[in-house]
Amino acid sequence: MSLKESPSVDLVWNDATLSPEGLNKDFTHGFVLTFHSAQDRDDYLIHPHHKTFGSLVGPLLEDVFVVDFWNKTP
Repeated sequence: MSLKESPSVDLVWNDATLSPEGLNKDFTHGFVLTFHSAQDRDDYLIHPHHKTFGSLVGPLLEDVFVVDFWNKTP
């Protein structure tokens, strides 16, 4: 199962935290998913791949932090 297999997801990227500032509040990894529209994001939230991903990694996580924002770059 790949999050990219969800038709509404444009790009998936993840990696470990590398910041030397120590401001990561104990978060060690990040995932960035991009969508073409708010509707694509909303469709993804109820997609079976999203639900499966959550059920697989949820038990391994102590906490989750989600930020939604618009990329203003043309």
